[in-house]
Amino acid sequence: MSELKSANDVESLKNLVLNLNIFPNKYKKEEKHPDFKVSVKINDSYEDCGAGWKKEGKNGKFISISLQRVPLQ
Repeated sequence: MSELKSANDVESLKNLVLNLNIFPNKYKKEEKHPDFKVSVKINDSYEDCGAGWKKEGKNGKFISISLQRVPLQ
């Protein structure tokens, strides 16, 4: 997300609606490619914001997610 520089920026965040979506990566061709793609809905538009991998650890299976910054609109 972009840097908050003023009280107006903080105020605009109060009206922002964020929905995070995780979908299977239908373009995966190699084992190291992510199993999932992550997108965020900011108001009325979607932006890709990360990826996820199926993992297994001592406590069982889980999804490891890496997120990147998305500019606020």
